[in-house]
Amino acid sequence: MNKHDLIFDQPITRWDEALPLGNGLTGCLLWGNGKPLRFSLDRGDLWDLRLTPEVLDAGFTYAGMIECVRRGDQEGLLSRFDSIYEKYPVPNQASGRSAGAAFWEAGGSYEEPSRNPRGMRACRYGFRRSYC
Repeated sequence: MNKHDLIFDQPITRWDEALPLGNGLTGCLLWGNGKPLRFSLDRGDLWDLRLTPEVLDAGFTYAGMIECVRRGDQEGLLSRFDSIYEKYPVPNQASGRSAGAAFWEAGGSYEEPSRNPRGMRACRYGFRRSYC
């Protein structure tokens, strides 16, 4: 095992559970089982980050959110802090732009999961083909 190997307990099959990799501006989500392994690419400057009127309200704060939680006010929490995402189209990727996606399929050097000395399952991929 190498110093920078990524170790997974099992394949990540959903994009919303992906491993995030990036530097703050450019990033990707790593997911898939190797047939293919997916890298969903993105950039921070491709997003439309206009503010909605509600987020400028004095009560739209973390402290306000915590207060709703302490009171057990689920309806207030959702109406103040969550409903804006159904009402406005932001934040979103500006004009549908995306940095792209890349997919790699495991090649001949794919090794089935096995236990390593630390008791974790490990797979190794050798990539023969990629497409974007």
